[in-house]
Amino acid sequence: MVGYQGISSWLPSKKTVSYSQIISPGWTLEGEFSFQTLGNTSLGPDLDEIRERRTTLHARRYFGSSFHLSFGAAFSTFKARTGSSFVDGSGGPVRSSLSAENLGLSGGVGHRWQWAQGLTVGVDWLRLCVPVLKTHVNQGDLGALESAGNREDVKDVLRTFNRVPTFVLLGVNVGYSF
Repeated sequence: MVGYQGISSWLPSKKTVSYSQIISPGWTLEGEFSFQTLGNTSLGPDLDEIRERRTTLHARRYFGSSFHLSFGAAFSTFKARTGSSFVDGSGGPVRSSLSAENLGLSGGVGHRWQWAQGLTVGVDWLRLCVPVLKTHVNQGDLGALESAGNREDVKDVLRTFNRVPTFVLLGVNVGYSF
């Protein structure tokens, strides 16, 4: 399946690719990869090329022919580079790469419809992913920054990514069943 998560955090408008295996009439197991990259953003500190990736493995338990609850595990990554407003003591730019990774638990509610010709359409009405374990944090060369406030702003972004749950509202999927 391919999909689109227009309303999602941290970065909106994620694209998805997934594969579902039907285990029984009431259960499927699904692997999904979602991704988004944004250029320079005015949200928070001056960060260029922000990337978010999430790999999810979840089970879907169906109640009836289309309504389901999903639950599983997720591995999330966040990468960014500091923008041009970050300078060192001599006023030169500090271009540093930052990254964070975490493992979390995912749960949601949605519908999936399948037709005899194989067409499958799904909507994830709401899905939450709660970070449980911080696996990696790279704060880059923040020690070279002139402003302690800039250092703390970037550290706050990384801490928030590893602590605050993310969500998807109205994730849409289209695919083929065989």
